[in-house]
Amino acid sequence: MTGRGRVLSVSGATATVMRNPAAVCFGCLGTECRRKADDITVENPFGLELAVGQMVEIELSSEDALFQAVISLCPPLLGFAAAYLLCGFFAPASGEPLRAACGVLGLFTAGLVLYRFHRRFHRRFAVRALPRITRILASNGYQPVSIDESGDR
Repeated sequence: MTGRGRVLSVSGATATVMRNPAAVCFGCLGTECRRKADDITVENPFGLELAVGQMVEIELSSEDALFQAVISLCPPLLGFAAAYLLCGFFAPASGEPLRAACGVLGLFTAGLVLYRFHRRFHRRFAVRALPRITRILASNGYQPVSIDESGDR
């Protein structure tokens, strides 16, 4: 996934970028990220010389997106399968509707456990999933205005 944004601040190997939602989110169904954050933290792995106000291209690598998808989808699916099979093992006379209901309950339980685990231990088990700056597009002549203590520009 690639997109564009304007650099708001630079701090070592990371920068804060204000996304351009029209370019990044066109056709995307992920309304939560559009509503939640307009500026994101990105890394600068190539050591580009960034300045406030520059337009940059940012991307999340395919490998990172795939890893995040596997981590978020596998535990609930495994929870469904385990609950479905355990229901059949402990209640062999149970029909398909009861097993399916147990599977759905296992799906939601595994999702809830994964959510609670992430909320509690996300710093300890953090993975590098920051988007990265791939190139500088333009500075567009934008110069930040600094105001000194007296109020003059």
